[in-house]
Amino acid sequence: MVKLSGKKFSCSLCSYSGKQKSTLLQHMASRHNIGVKWHQCDLCKYMCKVGSNLRRHKADHHQIGVVWHYCNFCVYKSKAKSNLKTHQAARHNINVTWHYCTVCDYRGKEKSVLQRHMAAKHDTECVVWFPCDICPYRSKSKSTLRRHKADRHNIDVKWHYCEFCKYRCKRKSALKPHLKAHHSVKEGTFEGNDRIIQDGSGGNVRLETAQSPTTLYMFAQQAIKAHGMLDLLSTAS
Repeated sequence: MVKLSGKKFSCSLCSYSGKQKSTLLQHMASRHNIGVKWHQCDLCKYMCKVGSNLRRHKADHHQIGVVWHYCNFCVYKSKAKSNLKTHQAARHNINVTWHYCTVCDYRGKEKSVLQRHMAAKHDTECVVWFPCDICPYRSKSKSTLRRHKADRHNIDVKWHYCEFCKYRCKRKSALKPHLKAHHSVKEGTFEGNDRIIQDGSGGNVRLETAQSPTTLYMFAQQAIKAHGMLDLLSTAS
């Protein structure tokens, strides 16, 4: 199923090509289910087709093998070196590689951003549709398809939990209005692993991020009691 075209390895089922054979094999496994080798997490039911995704899952969800990559220009840090490079290019214009639109004057710092621009604004032949395997829905971006499957079919849902009550939602953007409406909490900021939350009176409460919503809620209670804001607890009960 592998065709060698010049110095690139081309997929025989689509237009994809890569410089390394291993990258092509990963593509064929993830996109065409050919030669799939499943990687199972030994701590939960998660499984994936690429070994690096399993390492990232363990770092993100089980805090195993975490290596932090720090930005030299701000407090940002990431578990993935690639995310740090993207951050520095986007926020600090470090090692930026511009990707130019062939139809208009638009340019982007990421190839994926340019592809989304081309698909949304020009609807050219480079558009790659991502169909849902459950319903007729299709999307021009893989991230939008993931949101659709989480929202409509409850697949790979990442829940966002309220620090003060048992409320949870599928989108982080929906959590902010809840905090403001039910707990009089304004949008918080992050410092390292801690979150700084502003209460309605303008005071700050530092909440340490936690893995369990129950642990997070208990910690929020302790933090609020320590700062004398018992009125917020009454709204959460």
